[in-house]
Amino acid sequence: MAVPEARWERRLKELWASFDDHGPGVFLRRIESLAAELPPGDAVALYEPASALVPHLPEYRRSLSHYARALTAGGGA
Repeated sequence: MAVPEARWERRLKELWASFDDHGPGVFLRRIESLAAELPPGDAVALYEPASALVPHLPEYRRSLSHYARALTAGGGA
């Protein structure tokens, strides 16, 4: 698993800090866009969209496959 650079990590932290400022769909799209900057199959890239789905209970089941792939890719996120 590649370690995301500090700038990417900062952008992720800022996005999570603004969670309440976005509707669920907008936030998820922004997280997916940020995760797409990482290499395909990267554990962090798989984990973050799953985390974005969890607060929205109807979407929770979708997060499970993301978590499973993240664990497989990185042995834990």
